[in-house]
Amino acid sequence: MLFSPIVILQLFCAYQIYSKGHEPYWYFVVFFLPLIGSLIFLYVTILRKLNVDDVTSSIKNAFSEDPELDKLKKELAFSDTMKNRLNLANAYLSRGEGEKAEQEFESCLKGLFRDDPTILIKLLHALYIQGKYKEAVEVGSKLVQDPLFKKSKERISYALSLGQLGLDKEAIKEFDVMNTPYSNYEHRLAYVNFLKSVNDTVGAKSLLSTLYAEMDQMNSTEKRINKDVIKRIKQVVI
Repeated sequence: MLFSPIVILQLFCAYQIYSKGHEPYWYFVVFFLPLIGSLIFLYVTILRKLNVDDVTSSIKNAFSEDPELDKLKKELAFSDTMKNRLNLANAYLSRGEGEKAEQEFESCLKGLFRDDPTILIKLLHALYIQGKYKEAVEVGSKLVQDPLFKKSKERISYALSLGQLGLDKEAIKEFDVMNTPYSNYEHRLAYVNFLKSVNDTVGAKSLLSTLYAEMDQMNSTEKRINKDVIKRIKQVVI
């Protein structure tokens, strides 16, 4: 009851203008011609492109900070299954909400899933992003022989946690295992940065040169697949 329907409509239109990157003049149309301007905007930019269900979804999303996360919370509240809890935990993790992710992953480690490597791997990363390096190392020590963990990006978090605890030799040992030629570019980029952080300039330059040599041999498909990490590798300055 705090806002009239026209004001709510204007706010929705303003959200759409901002989030979709529409031309700024639409703000003037919407706010100086409240009802007519809003209807014109909706027709020109949305109604001609979306069906009624899509419009309804857009309106709901406009007034929710994180509609996808809200959906996952509701699904878990409706049905408390392992799948729904893991979906929510992974969503928290992808948003950098380590504490909430940790709580959800911990709650999954029971019964048959007490030592599930897929859950432990995610838990390790949730601990790492919170700065809980000791706890992350404790989890990682249980996973070092697991095939899934050996190739996972979360192993980077394990190695970096070792480094944060001053266990540089152990961290380098982990990075060496991940330093596989013509693959593991994320892991090896992290290795370069770690070597920089411990002032091993020679080692960092050597590995970076190797990465450049491998990138030069990539075909167009490989470059497209790895374009994000290639960009970050090229940004490294030693």
